[in-house]
Amino acid sequence: MTTGEESGVAIYRFKLYDIEKNATVYKSEIKNKLLIGILKTGLYTFVQGHIYFNNDVIKLRYDLLSDADKDRKYKENEIFDYYLDIIPLLDGEKMKSDTPFDSVRAHRLVYV
Repeated sequence: MTTGEESGVAIYRFKLYDIEKNATVYKSEIKNKLLIGILKTGLYTFVQGHIYFNNDVIKLRYDLLSDADKDRKYKENEIFDYYLDIIPLLDGEKMKSDTPFDSVRAHRLVYV
């Protein structure tokens, strides 16, 4: 995520870079306050195109980005799917904000 300013208003940009191709796959301005807040905290886990934060998951639509129509400019709401409150919590229960932990050896995500 990069930031910029125009007329005193913060502008947030999301850029997805493919290391193997040495090229930017997708870039756009992002306006969703939830996504901006999650990315600014740095307390998220990014695994296989999913951004995990607290009890929420944001799916990055790789299927659209790898679509044959490279000239199409997708909007932010088309690229990100939001799944909120994915694990049912009882009253008083909270999810630790920097979970899940990615257990590569066990191929699992662990929530605390």
